[in-house]
Amino acid sequence: MRTKHKSIRRILVLCCLGMLISLGLAPSAQAQRKWLSFGWEENHHEEREHARFARERGYQNGYTEGSNHGRIDGSRGFAFDYANKRDYQVADEGFRREYGDRFAYQEGYRDGFARGYESSYQAAVDERHSYWHRR
Repeated sequence: MRTKHKSIRRILVLCCLGMLISLGLAPSAQAQRKWLSFGWEENHHEEREHARFARERGYQNGYTEGSNHGRIDGSRGFAFDYANKRDYQVADEGFRREYGDRFAYQEGYRDGFARGYESSYQAAVDERHSYWHRR
């Protein structure tokens, strides 16, 4: 009978000890998760900032190149077509490693190229038409 009580007592002690240990570890695990998620959020924020910088830089460079192509095409009477331009398709003109994410740069470059091409193309067409109407 004594051995039966000893084994029941051991089981109870081990269960209580297990509960105490798990309660003691729970806050530290929660704190660790918080710390890890904070580190992830911090790194994720930093990556987003680098991608935003790359995209803005790409947009600026793409706008300049698109404006040049649009002005030339519009003044020569070529069809409006920026999507078939090599610079638009490759979209890495002016890219530097220190800008960060190449894909973000290319996305910005294509957006800027399209906007710059559109505005310069239309301005060149309008100028061309007004030139011929003045003669």
